[in-house]
Amino acid sequence: MRFVNPKNDVAFKKIFGDRNKPEILISFMNAVMGLRGQQRITYIEILSPLQAPQIEGLKMTTLDVRARDASGKSFIVEMQANAEDAFEKRSLFYTSQAYVSQLEKGSKYAELQPVYFIGILDFNLFTGSDYLTRHLLLNSQTYEQCLKDFELYFIELKKFTKGLEELESTLEKWIYFMRHADDFNEAPATLSSDSEIAQAFEQAARYKWTRDELDAYQYWEFERLKFLSVEDELVTALQENSRLQAEMERQQAEMEHQQAEMERQQAEMERQRNITLSAIRALAASGMASEAIAITLNIAPEQVTAALRIP
Repeated sequence: MRFVNPKNDVAFKKIFGDRNKPEILISFMNAVMGLRGQQRITYIEILSPLQAPQIEGLKMTTLDVRARDASGKSFIVEMQANAEDAFEKRSLFYTSQAYVSQLEKGSKYAELQPVYFIGILDFNLFTGSDYLTRHLLLNSQTYEQCLKDFELYFIELKKFTKGLEELESTLEKWIYFMRHADDFNEAPATLSSDSEIAQAFEQAARYKWTRDELDAYQYWEFERLKFLSVEDELVTALQENSRLQAEMERQQAEMEHQQAEMERQQAEMERQRNITLSAIRALAASGMASEAIAITLNIAPEQVTAALRIP
């Protein structure tokens, strides 16, 4: 493949965290946040550029992208390829941490600037079919956004199912790039017609990467695939457990059905017995002899005798 996988943490930061290519991140954020006209971001300072770390310490490396615009607003953009418990809580923690860290000793609260979090997830986090969701602090009665300093956006890649020829908006093109860039040997015209996405493909081109960057990329790719393998094994085990549970429930239902059928048959036999007993007694009371009762009811004479002995 000519291009790296953007869902890889190192690749993501290489593409979107290059201080010399801020227009890539700007285009992506404007598309995700739906900013148009004068609201569009036109300048950002990338605060956490990629520096390919040594493999030994790579696990401790923070690989999200952090930026700040001209007005002081902060942005955290993170790719999360593997499902993680309480990811939404971690997102809130990062956002809050970035907000609090603005306030230095002697500063005023009024100087605090908004923080925006964008999480790109290669797993499903929320219910619903929307691949992009925006989370705000709203008044529960008026739904007015009175507290505007926190906004969180989540892109759930697996919920995006459009094909290449179906793409319309810049946002859709970016998400398609995230999902499929490493499937191509050449950037498709549908995507590269957007100059910033074309630059993103250039950033993702393997031949432009240093050996240290490729080593870091391969390390994270191995970790990602290893996690997916464990996850697949867990899914298989859970599916097998569900199958066995379903089989046990089926067998239990079958046993309950058989038990109910036996009880029904026993009840029917008891009903027929009581009918026969009543008939024997009625015929005996009319003066009919036991032999005649047995012939009339088509039963053995012993049954007539036994029935007449029952008090």
